[in-house]
Amino acid sequence: MAEARGMVDHGFRIFNAEGTNVNTIPLLDKVGYGGQRVMYHRQDLHSCLIRAATSESREGNPVTIRTSAKVVACDYVNGSVSLDSGEQLSADLM
Repeated sequence: MAEARGMVDHGFRIFNAEGTNVNTIPLLDKVGYGGQRVMYHRQDLHSCLIRAATSESREGNPVTIRTSAKVVACDYVNGSVSLDSGEQLSADLM
């Protein structure tokens, strides 16, 4: 996930209309889950996940990402979906 360029979120800063910092609210690191809160830009995270899922060099078969395919039914027990085109898709993970 390093290529997704996440950054540690240390807290919030509140500014007034003049741009003066009027309050700082720190986040307590490593409380609850034992790690720091890391924030990612959505596009960076999506790109990283797409590269990992479609990679030929990772374990398992690369995935096929389908866009503009409307799902009309989902069977989460059997891992299958029905598309509005009538096509049925199934996999270990949907």
